[in-house]
Amino acid sequence: MESIGEYLKREREIRGISLQDVAKITKIRAGLLNALEKDDFSKLPAPPFVKGFIQAYCKHLGVDGHDALLRYEVYMKTLTESKVEPVEAAKAKDEKLERLTTLSTQSLIAIAVTILLIISAGAYVILKKYKPDAPDYSQIQLTTGNDVSDSNKKEAIAYEARSKQEDDRGILVSPSALQKGDKNTKESVSSKADLKEPMALIIQATKSTWIRAEVDSQDPFEVSLREGEKVKWIAKEKFSILIGNAGGVNVTLNGNPLGRLGDEGKVVKLVLPNISEENKEIPQVID
Repeated sequence: MESIGEYLKREREIRGISLQDVAKITKIRAGLLNALEKDDFSKLPAPPFVKGFIQAYCKHLGVDGHDALLRYEVYMKTLTESKVEPVEAAKAKDEKLERLTTLSTQSLIAIAVTILLIISAGAYVILKKYKPDAPDYSQIQLTTGNDVSDSNKKEAIAYEARSKQEDDRGILVSPSALQKGDKNTKESVSSKADLKEPMALIIQATKSTWIRAEVDSQDPFEVSLREGEKVKWIAKEKFSILIGNAGGVNVTLNGNPLGRLGDEGKVVKLVLPNISEENKEIPQVID
């Protein structure tokens, strides 16, 4: 499309009129008219003044000023659109780049989370596979009651340390110490203590107490019983029990009560079965 400047210059040259003649008649500086013919609007004043220049220019040349103004407006609109399009294109490009950047960031986060989940799952499987088996205390049964005092627990631990330095023979409790149990009870305990048969030991707390137990060859473990609680263990060879409150428990071996083990608050060690050469019916209770 022919610009407004090209149109005015063509019409002027057709008529053989110089630019200085136009400037002299219209009272418009030749530099401004030259900028108008070259479409150099950066050197021209505001559009209303430019329109006035065009009307004066056309009037001197004898051409239709209204048509020239329409050409000017269309040309200026074209220039404006040509400037807006690159800006909009750049803006669209920036928005697209921003969306791609956002998607890339989200993808990286998703990948990182997936990797962490895979690592966590693998670590869990490995740890679970190589985790050492804990001693089997699945046969322990507990109910509720009151806490065992720390003093009894400390006393029991100290007592166990002292007992290891003493004579392994210990002290045998007489039948009268076991609450004067009858002959049938002692015979039943002796008959049920056969090493070849599984033994069931039940300890029920009538007072709060602390117990350190060793069942067969398993590692020793500790149990705190409150009033009303009880534990049950099964052994094939022996029980080694350290009780922090002898008068606060009732002990039964294979369904047969062993009677009173001692006074309340007293620490005793019970080994079952332990057959004495002098009295083969009495379990060994070490005080």
